[in-house]
Amino acid sequence: MLVPLDGSKTGEAALPWARFFAEKQGLEIELMSCFRPLSAVYTYPDFATPPPVAYDLSGFIRTSEKYLKMSVSEYDLPEQTVTTVKEGEPAESILERSESDDIDSIMLSSHGRGGIGRWLLGSVVTKVVRGSQKPVFVFKASKDEAVSPALGKILVCLDGSKISETALTRARELAKLHGSELTLFRSVEYFPYPASAYQVAVESEKKVCQEYLDELAATIPDLKVRTLVRVTSAVQGILEQAAEHDLVVVASHGLGGFERWLLGSVTEKVLHHVEAPLLIVHSQETD
Repeated sequence: MLVPLDGSKTGEAALPWARFFAEKQGLEIELMSCFRPLSAVYTYPDFATPPPVAYDLSGFIRTSEKYLKMSVSEYDLPEQTVTTVKEGEPAESILERSESDDIDSIMLSSHGRGGIGRWLLGSVVTKVVRGSQKPVFVFKASKDEAVSPALGKILVCLDGSKISETALTRARELAKLHGSELTLFRSVEYFPYPASAYQVAVESEKKVCQEYLDELAATIPDLKVRTLVRVTSAVQGILEQAAEHDLVVVASHGLGGFERWLLGSVTEKVLHHVEAPLLIVHSQETD
């Protein structure tokens, strides 16, 4: 697991979860700190107007390494936790590192910002989520310092496409490892039908959606699964159900090149508004 940090306390929201997954799944944690060269330079008063020469940033790197090692101790992470400091744009550095075969997933904290030289992590999170080919966990910083990670209930968001079913594949793996209950959720969007035909159309669509979820549930008899269809917008339905679950799992297109910066509108809105932990799985499927 790759866990990027920006040096802020709110940016450390992913660490209790990293420890949780490491203990439950035996995964290795890699903490990563990234910095932009000029951003680092401006943390030193003597460099308020830096001339065009290269400065020795070894002191800044040592400070970052010390911070990462202190985080390992403070959050009681496994002794084998790896720490890495990279020079470069945070989002690009994270994506580059995540492409390695030894990285299974990325864990990010959103709204980790503030202080000199720290990331505007909201922007970094969005870029990483859009650009990553690996699953990305996003954890919102909590005002409550006592975070107790758990995966009792997992919400799987589906829309009938093969792309969305990629989320179920990953959620199923997690549910098996953690003994979680899965909720398969699909929304029925509002239709522009005349009032006289509206109810009939909605009931027909609800039936189709329910049959679809029941078919998927039947493929995983070894897990506790419930299905849920609601007449609402996809985003609103997900946000309402998220409050009752420990993790929300959604899928997005896993594209390369410039296209990879385009994320589905539903996933994007959920990313920005959901309070529950979120897992975004990138699919190579096309519909």
